[in-house]
Amino acid sequence: MKRALALRLSISSIVLACAFTGGIAAQQEARRDPPGNPADQVSALIDKGNALQKEGKCDEAVALYRQALTARPNSVPALYSLGWCYNELKRYADAIGPLQNAIRLKADYATAHAELAHSYRHLSRLEEAISEYKEAARLDAGNATTFYNLGWTYSEAQRFSEAVPALREAIRIEPANSKAHSELGYAYRKLQRLDEAIVEYNEAIRNNSSLASAYMGLGDVYYYDKKEYPKCVEPYQEALRLEPNNAAVNYRLGWALNEMENYAGAVLPLQAALRLTPNDASAHKELGYAYRQLKRFNESVTEYREAIRLKPDFALAYKEMGDLYFLSMSNCAEAITAYNNALRLKQDYPGAYYGLGWCFNDQNRSAEAVSPLQQAIRLKPDYAEAYNELGYAYGQTKQNNQSMEAYLQAIRLKPDYALAHYNLGVAYVNQGNRSAALSEYEKLRTLDPTRAQKLNGMLNAGETGHH
Repeated sequence: MKRALALRLSISSIVLACAFTGGIAAQQEARRDPPGNPADQVSALIDKGNALQKEGKCDEAVALYRQALTARPNSVPALYSLGWCYNELKRYADAIGPLQNAIRLKADYATAHAELAHSYRHLSRLEEAISEYKEAARLDAGNATTFYNLGWTYSEAQRFSEAVPALREAIRIEPANSKAHSELGYAYRKLQRLDEAIVEYNEAIRNNSSLASAYMGLGDVYYYDKKEYPKCVEPYQEALRLEPNNAAVNYRLGWALNEMENYAGAVLPLQAALRLTPNDASAHKELGYAYRQLKRFNESVTEYREAIRLKPDFALAYKEMGDLYFLSMSNCAEAITAYNNALRLKQDYPGAYYGLGWCFNDQNRSAEAVSPLQQAIRLKPDYAEAYNELGYAYGQTKQNNQSMEAYLQAIRLKPDYALAHYNLGVAYVNQGNRSAALSEYEKLRTLDPTRAQKLNGMLNAGETGHH
């Protein structure tokens, strides 16, 4: 999920902090230097830099802070402000040196420790960032932002158990801190403390109804963890109201709506996801699935083919395209190609093996149907439909005993399986076992009167049937 970002002091806060620290430095320097000498010049440069920094002109501020440091290398305000501006310019590696020097000169400078942590975090030096945030929190125990950042960085380092107390402390200091509640929800979710995660996300939303990351997090609990798809829809919709260009949330919403069989509803968010990320193979596949369920078969084929073009090893796209051709378009030639491609990439799709076997039977290639149907049953031992289809393949290849046993097993697994009763009845007719065929006919009269009539006609005419 997209989380709220770690926080820093605002530019205006930094200016005030620097002005305060700079004033002390100027007083100390005035006792050593006559008025108008270097101490006044350094303070003037820092003040000008602070003003530029407040206006967002950090490039120009950097030049002034560097001039100040040329005149007075141990100026803590200049070192700190230079580091802050480097961070603002995303020159995180450059920020480290001046911030470390500021801390060397003033070890209890909590804000400098926090700013150095910010540099380390952006350089993915998370353990060093944690160490600096902890020191900043020790020095300034009432700073909710520092505890939030510490918790955020623990989570980023996958240390979720340690994130929890830091975030709780941020909330204790600032109970309405919506980002801290949301981040605590994220930590709880990762610890699979899902009910607590839901409470925290809802509290974040109560405190700030415009916090998109909290809606996303709440949706993710229901989508990924609880798999209660109807409950993820509303938070995802709220997140998209706030951030309509979030491709990932559009995709998840579309996927959830497909899972809920709301295929028409799924189309718009999936199309939105693809406008934002046209090369997302998974979104093309998911849109293909929605189109198939809506009987928009040509559009479905287009989306599946695009998914495969973007991701040639996309086994599930091949498998679903096989289902489209087999179940929806009755195109067994294309289905066989798609299923073979799927199974070449991933061998644990019982449905693909079943579809392959069915299509081979439909093409009068029943000898080829036996192996994939056996594989489907190996992967899914309670697969009644595969047993029925295997019975048909055995019957077509004159393996009559195996055929009868396969039909019987299909019926054991699914006693009201009308097609298996019908096929078993046909097998009995072909064997000349009229009494057994009549027994299947009587069962079919209740289960499937149309097939019962068909079987009765065969009994009277001595005909054979087709699955």
